[in-house]
Order: sequence, then structure tokens, then C-alpha cells
Amino acid sequence: MISITITPETPQQISIIAQAMSALLSDVTPAPMPMPMPMPAPVPKAKAKPALAAVPEVTLEQVRAKLSDLSKQSKGAEAKALLAEYGVTKLTEVPAEKYAEVLAKAETL
Repeated sequence: MISITITPETPQQISIIAQAMSALLSDVTPAPMPMPMPMPAPVPKAKAKPALAAVPEVTLEQVRAKLSDLSKQSKGAEAKALLAEYGVTKLTEVPAEKYAEVLAKAETL
């Protein structure tokens, strides 16, 4: 490939260059366009397994709010006993996958 840089400074120079390029290219046969590659057939997606039950995810903040409410209702000892059932003394030590279970038990206190 040949690269040429031309920097015309006036419209007249642009016109002269355009005419010269047109004359040069009139004798050139364009290269054939490459054939496009066929697209592969789409692969069917595997069907997702249906969720057993759409359980809303319980957050640390939700559990913390419930335990805080229990403490305000003079049920702080029950809240601490609930945490002890999971072998922890702090809510942040409870595994995230157990939040829903802790919240459900806290609702019954």
C-alpha cells in the first residue's frame, strides 16, 4: 500500500489535485469485493432451570432493623439468644445466606 499526504492550501489547489486523482484513477480497475463469510447458525441457548420459589433476598440492613426493633421492645435478650443459635455474637458474623432464616425467626419473637 502506498500512502501519500497532500496538504492543499487553497480551493484552486484542491480542484487541481481532485482532477489529477480522477485522471489517474480512471484507468484503474477496482479490486473485486471479497465475498462475505456466512454467519454460523445461532446456537440455541440452554433453557434456564426454573427457580424453585422466587424468594426475595433479605439484606443485612433488614435483619438489623428487626433486631433493633426487638431491642426497643425490651426483647434484647431474645435477639442475642437468636444470634447465639447461629454460634455468633454479632449480626455481621451471620452468613448472608442465613439472613432470611434469622429474619423469619426474629419475626416470631
